[in-house]
Formats: sequence, structure tokens, C-alpha cells
Amino acid sequence: MPDFNPANPGPEPSHDPTCRMPEQRLSELPADSPALGSLILRQIALGAVAAQGVSLADQVVSAVLAGVGNSFAVWRLQLRNGESLALRLTRRRIEDMPRPLKAEFAALELIPSDMGQRPLAMDESQANGLGHPWLLTNWAPGESKPPDKWNDANLTALSETLAKLHDLKYEGHGPVSGPWRSRLSILEHFTTALNWWHANHPEVADQPQLAALGRAVLSWLQPFEVDFAALRRFSFVHGDLVAGNAVFDASERCSLIDWEWAQIGDPAIDLALVGGAIAAGPSYVPLTNTQTNLLTTAYADAFGRKTGQAVDVQALDRRRRAWEMCNRYATSLHYLTLAPPGAAESTWSEAASRLLDGISALT
Repeated sequence: MPDFNPANPGPEPSHDPTCRMPEQRLSELPADSPALGSLILRQIALGAVAAQGVSLADQVVSAVLAGVGNSFAVWRLQLRNGESLALRLTRRRIEDMPRPLKAEFAALELIPSDMGQRPLAMDESQANGLGHPWLLTNWAPGESKPPDKWNDANLTALSETLAKLHDLKYEGHGPVSGPWRSRLSILEHFTTALNWWHANHPEVADQPQLAALGRAVLSWLQPFEVDFAALRRFSFVHGDLVAGNAVFDASERCSLIDWEWAQIGDPAIDLALVGGAIAAGPSYVPLTNTQTNLLTTAYADAFGRKTGQAVDVQALDRRRRAWEMCNRYATSLHYLTLAPPGAAESTWSEAASRLLDGISALT
């Protein structure tokens, strides 16, 4: 298919009243309801989805729920020619999405064509034929691996992919579409995050032990501020590179999916989010010091080969460690918000406890 042009998206059949289900509106079903599969197929057959201006009405043979995240449910659309597409339906109201769909679409247009996903079409309307705002991409080849199944070859493959992604150079950080700032402060970043948690989830963040640990993390980050003050080269980063957002094909080549949090920022954040010494729950790969060194040195080698520019591995790893600490503290609070109210123990509370223990051990 030719590159999709958002300035000339073609017809918008999803707003045709004939594309709507009279007996049951799709908007009445959650985006991750298994019952949606047959309804999605019927709506596509009626012309509810077009890719690059071309209707998929006679091309899709099946719609299978492939995964569920915080913001999206991902449906795999199998085409008659054997290829697949990824249809991502929002699980929140469009005004409650952390990032606009159009921002992710714009980010997907910037990544290298072989990075994994390319944008095909989107519809931010709640009143479209599918009953949910949606974004359509190609299907990235490969499968994700559970955090405890990663090996050194996976870390090396990820490093190669990130080196290619980070070759996109910028002189400031911020949203893909701007505005950008020339200086990055890890202390400001963490303080902003702390304030957000206290304002939006005081039932968790205001707990005395957690609040005290937050202050300890802020103190622990102080010596790293100089490393961020010296940072002058920013890159296009994935921004949410947890274990499940990296997929590996049969030859162990790595592709990346779910670009909702893509931004212009510090390359070290992508290395920090995938895993490290502080790891628990479904998101993070537990890494020994030897494996962490492999990740950073393999990345530096790959980046040097692709760009001809040397990487200060020590500075990179210091920033990676700082990002790891910031991210794991926020994730522990997030896990606690997912734990069932009143439950003494749950999968989420256990994961949060393990993350908090790892943070406490380092601070």
C-alpha cells in the first residue's frame, strides 16, 4: 500500500449511518469484549474502516482480540491475502486518553519503516462505525516474551533496534510535535510526577511510608542531575519500552509496538524501561549487573557503527539508572491503584511490594 496521507485520507465511511449496528451499538461493549469480534467484522464489511482511502469491506476474514493495555484493546485483523493489520480500539473516552491519537499517528510516521509498525488510518470520533475511537497499523512481525524468558540475544537485538531509532537527532526534548526544551532535569521530572500522584491518587501517594520513600528517591537522584545537565543530544524515543512492547521474529530480530508515549527525549529512558535491577510484575525484565552492562555496551557499539559517533557508556548508564528509579517508583504506585480495594494480597500489590523493596534497597 502507498503511504497514507492524513491530509487526503479519502472517504470516511465510518460516519455513514448504514455502518451502525441497529440491534446493538458497539459503543455499549468494552473495547476488549470478546463479543466485539463478530460485530467488528460486520461493521468492516459495511465499510466502517478504510486504510489509505481504500475500504477493507471485502478484505478482512477474522478479528481476534490480541492484547489489552491501559488505553487500548488490540484486535488482529486477518486479511484474505494472509497478511494482518492491528486495529487498536480505545478503552477510555477520547478526552481521557493520556495522549491524542493524532499524536501517536504523527509519531508513527517518523519512525524507520522497518521498525515494526506503520500508520494506516485513524478515527477519533466516538460516533464512528466501530463505536470506539481507533487507530490502524500494519501487524508487527514476531511475538513478545515474558520478562523471565529474555536472554542475552534478545538484549543485543533490542540494542540494535534502539540504535537505529535513536539515530534521529534533536536538540531539545518534549512532544514529537513540540515545543521542545533544551535542558532536561531529572529532579524536575520526578518532582512533577510526585505532585501528579499526590494530586490524583492521594489514597496511595499520601501513605506515610510511600511519601517518605518518594522523598528518599528524590534525594537519591540529586547526584545524577549533573549527568542530565550535560545532555545535549536528544533522540526520538519509544517512551514506553516495557518488555511486552518489544517483539521478536523467528530470527530474533526485534521490532517495537505501541507508540502511544513516543516523544523526543533521552535515549537512556528506553534502556531503563525494559528492565534492570528493580523488576517485578509483567513489565520489566530482571537483569543482573552483567546483563545491564551487556545492554548498554551493545547499544553503544551499535549506535557507534550506525552513526560514527562515540557514546559515553558511563554517562549513559548513570542516566539509565536514574530513569529506572523514577519509573519504578511511579509504577509501584500504579500497581497499587490496580490492587482490589481491601485485598490483603493480590498480584498487583505483590508486584508493587517487590518494586518498593528494590527501590528501598538502593536508596
